[in-house]
Amino acid sequence: MNPLPELRERLAFGALEDHPDDAAGVLERLPTAAAAELFASAESEHLARVLGRIDPAAGSAIVAALSEDRAGSLLEALSLESAAPLIRRLDPVRAEALLARQPPRRGRALRALVRFRDGTAGALMDPEVLALPVDVAADEALQRLRESPERARYNVYVVDRGQKLLGVLNLHELLQAAPRATLASLMNRDPHRVLADADRRAIVQHPGWREVTALPVVDAAGNYLGAIRYRTLRRIESELAPGGPDGGSAANALGDLFATATAGMLEAALGAPSRDAGGGSNVG
Repeated sequence: MNPLPELRERLAFGALEDHPDDAAGVLERLPTAAAAELFASAESEHLARVLGRIDPAAGSAIVAALSEDRAGSLLEALSLESAAPLIRRLDPVRAEALLARQPPRRGRALRALVRFRDGTAGALMDPEVLALPVDVAADEALQRLRESPERARYNVYVVDRGQKLLGVLNLHELLQAAPRATLASLMNRDPHRVLADADRRAIVQHPGWREVTALPVVDAAGNYLGAIRYRTLRRIESELAPGGPDGGSAANALGDLFATATAGMLEAALGAPSRDAGGGSNVG
């Protein structure tokens, strides 16, 4: 028995797990069919870390080449902000098939994101941030927050029954309110907001960031769609900074040297040629 294929596979999977950024750079250069073959065989939790770092054009080609079952499980392991750009680039029929394989609430959230262009507020928002109807009482609002704590943030957005954004209040104000006081009587009216089609530079330059740690996103009619979180703002600022993330520092140069060594190991383990071919049938 020749142990070389097994050794190469273990080296490749070890690089995927330990150095996902470097592995992503290598996989972007592979032919789509070769990259898809690896994604069809390794553990989803390790591959999701890598897939979330691959250029979306290359990543969506890999997703398109996988079986629906495998692609669906990989997408489910990704964050919403990493999965949406991949789905957005797929053929509409394929995209809908994969969305249908997601858990219902996650599928709804992804559908809310993929309808917007890359780099816009609508594509960068968290569609899960909770908004509550204006006629709800404080005690009922707190009960809804307890039922969906993962959707709660420091601020609670207030909408009418048509989903138009009307106001905002923070959790401290809500906790101190009389139980039967309606959100209409508690909210701060006319909150800062950003239009869904605003680009990254407009998001970063929005004056609302001087006062809030999240910006609600609305459509042209003022309907609430979600919110851009502060961590997303910081990521956008890094991307727009001269030289991109890390700004070309000495530490980044050292990281490039290390990445070259890791890339060489992964390429040797995979027998990786340069990306000079695309396509490939469903794998996995």
